[in-house]
Amino acid sequence: MVRSLRSLVVATVAAIATLTPPTVGVVVTGKEVSHLVKREGGKATWYYIGMGACGEMDYEPALIVALNQDMWNESGGGFPAPVCGSKLTIWAEGKMAVATVKDLCPQPGCQRGDLDMSIALFTIFAPQGTGQFPITWAWGDQSGGQQPQPQPQPQPQPQPQPETPSQAPPQDTYTPPPSSTPSPTPSSSDPPSTSTSSSAPGTTETPSTEVTTSNVPPHANHVLLAAPLAAQRLAGMAYIAAGRA
Repeated sequence: MVRSLRSLVVATVAAIATLTPPTVGVVVTGKEVSHLVKREGGKATWYYIGMGACGEMDYEPALIVALNQDMWNESGGGFPAPVCGSKLTIWAEGKMAVATVKDLCPQPGCQRGDLDMSIALFTIFAPQGTGQFPITWAWGDQSGGQQPQPQPQPQPQPQPQPETPSQAPPQDTYTPPPSSTPSPTPSSSDPPSTSTSSSAPGTTETPSTEVTTSNVPPHANHVLLAAPLAAQRLAGMAYIAAGRA
């Protein structure tokens, strides 16, 4: 009977021992730190990574987290904290991923158990527009080598530009050739001139008194020829009379 009870106790203790979660070793800044494999609970958010509190520059698509301030301080605190570089496994939305602690998420943004994730890590579980979702996580790499790959970030598609209707080239304007119809020739009979030659005001034209043979009638030519002879005769008679006297 005693042996049966002893065997039962030993079997019970052995069964309990198998239910106790094993411890895992996590290398933190060159030191071996033991953590019980228990899951923490909290919420996941995302942020733009860069120079973190662990003193290193990080870039997407790195799978990293910023640890909440309570657990940062429990690890020893400081900058960098002993927890920098530690691995942890995250479960959410039916998926799993392993990340590295590279930064600090201060309060009140992160409460105990919360993790602030890189965008590449966050989008493994949910779209970036989700903002936050509940998670459970544990220290160490619990993936068994089944680390999922980060989802590629969707690239913004360029918006199509409205097509501008192409303008037709201007049509050549037709210029008719000059008319071949000859201009009318003036008639032989000139129209009476409408312009008049006006004399200067105050001047009167005096007709010429010069007598020419052109304006003397033909029958009067003998009178003109005889006039000088008569004058000569009268002059001679006057000379003789003067000599006698």
